[in-house]
Amino acid sequence: MPEAQRQNLAALTTLRFAAASMIVVYHTYLPFGIGHWLADRIMLVQAVSFFFVLSGFILTHVHSTLRAGERSRFFLARFARLWPLHLATFLATFALFSPGERTPGRSDAWAPALANLTLLQAWSPRRDYYFSYNGPSWSISVEATFYLLFPFLIRDLPRTWWWKLALAFGCLVAIVAYCNHHGAPDLNVMVYIHPLARLFEFVVGMTMALAWQRIHRRVGPSVAAGTVIELIAIAVVAWVMVHSLAWAQSARRWSFVGDAGALWLVHGGLPCLFFGAFIVVMALGRGLVSLALAARPLVVLGDISYAVYLVHHLLVRYYELHRTALAVVPPRVAYAIFWAVLLVAAHVTWTALEKPSRRLLMTLAPE
Repeated sequence: MPEAQRQNLAALTTLRFAAASMIVVYHTYLPFGIGHWLADRIMLVQAVSFFFVLSGFILTHVHSTLRAGERSRFFLARFARLWPLHLATFLATFALFSPGERTPGRSDAWAPALANLTLLQAWSPRRDYYFSYNGPSWSISVEATFYLLFPFLIRDLPRTWWWKLALAFGCLVAIVAYCNHHGAPDLNVMVYIHPLARLFEFVVGMTMALAWQRIHRRVGPSVAAGTVIELIAIAVVAWVMVHSLAWAQSARRWSFVGDAGALWLVHGGLPCLFFGAFIVVMALGRGLVSLALAARPLVVLGDISYAVYLVHHLLVRYYELHRTALAVVPPRVAYAIFWAVLLVAAHVTWTALEKPSRRLLMTLAPE
């Protein structure tokens, strides 16, 4: 196994939990009335872009080559990573919500259900598909597309990264142009939801992994200098997340950007390059920040971050539907209970479902 595969980038695992927490705060600040200050100043939803960039980085880090004979095991491993928990949260919606609550705007739920079960919901521009059942799972549909394309993208990547990055950007430009030409606001969601509109961020992550592979073996800075670099990287990312909405709104007046392009800029276009550079800095592990993030308790939080991401929205919606009955609980207490329940549920799910199902499925394709 190559050295790059053996090296444990624990700090990046912890950052997955930080990103998942941003999404949780984004989805809870209105129902619980807590977190307005943070949500009003930082584009927390950009954490989805961070996930896409990080996914491209990690897959390239682990699978710098993927021979034809290894593809079936790769696909099975990706399926085992995504689908069992996705299926569990999909089924949980039947226990928690009525048909109208599972699929917004429609009662004939079989078609959105089929799209969810096959992880195709993000390919539809219709809200009653991409946000049906467990809403955040649209991004899992996007990830599934990335996994299907990865064997093509990783092939000879050190020589072909530039035109693959250009190809991904071309897909995005085509979708932006289509949405702007038709001028239908409902269509603009395609630049946020559609897998081919988010592919650029994934390929940025892959490209940044190439950069990391070239520089990580070189003599690095001292711990003090590395710490300063990591703090600067955090400050720059925070600065971008604070100001990117205003930048995107300013760019909207340019005809080739328009409403659709501005929507993409704020959700992925502006932050993704900075996220990629930030991931490289943290992956180098030269400073005290990355060292602290590699602490085992924090890494465990990163391990359960996928469960946090998929479970939290079910809990939020359940709270909203039963808010009257729960009104006797003060909001701050309710919010603390919510986080406690979420973390316990995520850890139990990771221990009792994610890990066992992954091990079981991987026995289908022995090495």
